[in-house]
Amino acid sequence: MNNHDRIIEKFINSSTEDRFSQNKSKVSRNIQLAFNDRTSIKFTYIESEQSDSMFVTIEKRYNSQTRYFENPNNLKNSKVIFLVDGRPVKCQNHVSHEFRMDTELQNSDSMKKILAISQFTPFIEIATNAIFIEDFFKIALGNNIEIQISGDNGIIAEYKLKDFETLWIKGYYNALFDESYMIKELINSIEDAKKHFENRVDEIDEKQQRLNAIEAKMRNNAQLSKISADKNVTYSQEIESYIQKTFNKKLLNIDEITIGVSTKFKLEKSIARAKVEEILVTESLLSKEELRQYKYSSLQKQNKYAPVVGAIIVIITISSILLLMYFNYSKK
Repeated sequence: MNNHDRIIEKFINSSTEDRFSQNKSKVSRNIQLAFNDRTSIKFTYIESEQSDSMFVTIEKRYNSQTRYFENPNNLKNSKVIFLVDGRPVKCQNHVSHEFRMDTELQNSDSMKKILAISQFTPFIEIATNAIFIEDFFKIALGNNIEIQISGDNGIIAEYKLKDFETLWIKGYYNALFDESYMIKELINSIEDAKKHFENRVDEIDEKQQRLNAIEAKMRNNAQLSKISADKNVTYSQEIESYIQKTFNKKLLNIDEITIGVSTKFKLEKSIARAKVEEILVTESLLSKEELRQYKYSSLQKQNKYAPVVGAIIVIITISSILLLMYFNYSKK
């Protein structure tokens, strides 16, 4: 592909031919006037047997929460003025104006999901103004370009083109009228854009790899959590099985089972005791009332032997004091 073909491919957005009139139409790239304003312009050059012509098309997009959005008529009787290096170039010859649902955007793969989630219906208002080809030359050959768009409702947008957007117009001019114009600068811009695109692809690939690593880690953690949860279920089942096997209602050996659970499964005695009582009741091995009576009788047994234990402690204490006094007396 030679340099001129590369410029045509880069700076002409679409090229069509009408089958009946045999008019050839070549459209420039869209220039977005403001990101949040959603207003853009493009040039269209039409070659015909009678005479060639040129147009500026303005597109303004809207989102609505209803399918019955009223035409705002912002672009009705539109006027476009280019300020080229401080000199105005006017495109006041309004040709057409329409307002409709933006089916192209609605059917694009990238927007279908977003529109489905947001529940918005996209609309587009389009106005076309004729421009003399000589006036387009003035714009393309200028360096500092500003645009003002107005309609029946007043000024809609004012915008100063960035350097790369000015270069888009120059590239469109080169592709249509003068293939030697700024050839070096235009090819350099294509190469720079290609490198930027490749760098962006590398960045996206790197981000995707990081995302893949995070997803893999999350999947691994989920699997580990599942394994841990399965182990916990198995562990609880083993404790439950042990309690059911060792419990004897006639002997009411709750204390023995508690010691067994604590030792076998390495649990603190208080936790083991709570687990034993929970399973005995939930598995209907012991009613809540029976458990309460067992706790009460255990407490009574403890209280029954409390005086004896207390007396033994007192005797041991007195004996220790007497022995100590005896040894002290002997030394004297």
